[in-house]
Amino acid sequence: ALNDQNWNKVKGYCIYDSEIYNDVVQLENTVNTYCFSYDDCRVVIAIYPTILDVWFNGPFCCVYCHMNDFSAVDGYDLNNAQSYIMYYHLEKIGNSWKLFEKHT
Repeated sequence: ALNDQNWNKVKGYCIYDSEIYNDVVQLENTVNTYCFSYDDCRVVIAIYPTILDVWFNGPFCCVYCHMNDFSAVDGYDLNNAQSYIMYYHLEKIGNSWKLFEKHT
């Protein structure tokens, strides 16, 4: 969903007003603000996680990932390809797991 910039779908995977939800809102606003100034704006966001481990504790879990990402606007890199380790925290709400926090 993030790679397709389907912002509502991405936010739907997050707990409302959590750290990760607010990061998505900020990214959406950045893309929209930049593209508002240009008629033919093309933004590429590519994020490829590799899940290395998952820990469960009742309605909470922690996902340990190796992340690779890249972003560009109109062919210009916003940042070089990055590779890093990230921990994501999720909470089970109903039948769905929702993201709420991340850290390195």
